[in-house]
Amino acid sequence: MEDSIQQKHREEIPVKKTNHTPNRLQNNLNDENKAYLVEFFDDSPSVIIQDAVDNLTKSFEGLEIKKSRVAEFMKEECNLSIKVVTRHLATRNSSKTLEARTQFVEKWNCVFLDESSFDINMRRLRAWLQRGIQAIIESPSARAVSHTIINVISAFVVVDVSIRDPGNVKKRKVVGATKRKAAGDAVSAIPKGTTASHYVQFISDTLDIMDEFPNMKGFHIVMDNAPIMILLIL
Repeated sequence: MEDSIQQKHREEIPVKKTNHTPNRLQNNLNDENKAYLVEFFDDSPSVIIQDAVDNLTKSFEGLEIKKSRVAEFMKEECNLSIKVVTRHLATRNSSKTLEARTQFVEKWNCVFLDESSFDINMRRLRAWLQRGIQAIIESPSARAVSHTIINVISAFVVVDVSIRDPGNVKKRKVVGATKRKAAGDAVSAIPKGTTASHYVQFISDTLDIMDEFPNMKGFHIVMDNAPIMILLIL
């Protein structure tokens, strides 16, 4: 009696009807599809995922795939990700341009000067978290002092490196005053960030170092067109 009741209950439990059929078309992507997708996006990086789906189904007979599955396959198997496009001239990295750059560097014996800034609050701009959770990273302060690294390198050695620390900028609070300065107080020099004068001093120090090496005689210092470099030239 008890067995018959349990059997009846099992029969009354609703079961989802499966959509799997013996003659269903192929729906899994393989290594051949992976190679096709990688080559497809290498040739046309700006196409959309739907274009990839259309070309896959046309190129592989019997393939039936959804857009979401292709997007997942691109990310996990093909190691592809969407990025912001940066435009470069078509001749930027051509063989002719690269050869001209090589000849220029070898002929003029160049050393390259560049700078980069950082502060204590700098963090990676991407983070992995669960869906629906905002990516928040705590920083030591709302505003941090920026430090600048200036360096000069050649094809075979680092010529000079300098770290510019602007110092701690502190404002003096005058008791009983809001916007006016205290009478008799001299205007104190406030530390600034990296300026053209710092570059002039760094280049002077670099030239002194280069003078110590006979093989660096006649070398040329190459800089980019950053605003502070333009002020230095002017």
